[in-house]
Amino acid sequence: MADLTKAELRNRVLQHIGVLAAGQSASGEDANMVDESIDAAHERLRKMGLVPFATSAIPPWAQAPLRDYVAGDVAATFGMREPSWKEGQMMAERDLARQVAGFRHDLRTTAEYF
Repeated sequence: MADLTKAELRNRVLQHIGVLAAGQSASGEDANMVDESIDAAHERLRKMGLVPFATSAIPPWAQAPLRDYVAGDVAATFGMREPSWKEGQMMAERDLARQVAGFRHDLRTTAEYF
């Protein structure tokens, strides 16, 4: 399995929530909205140390959890108001945390001495 790009992740998110069928691509407006959600989700997860990679090369181990996490953000926009999307998002966050447990990422902490 190869790394995914942000555009590929976008299509997988939209397929996952049932907006696109396999082989279809998102319209410009939908694509922009999901891309913004991917960027925002990636930044939130990066600050927690859960995504030590760029959105231009999403590794296989993170593809499904990141898809589920972003789907939790965008599902309501497409009329899916089931609470299961948010539950899936929490499960995805836990899965990413398990995947990176023990991984030495490059988020540095600065100390303040008084």
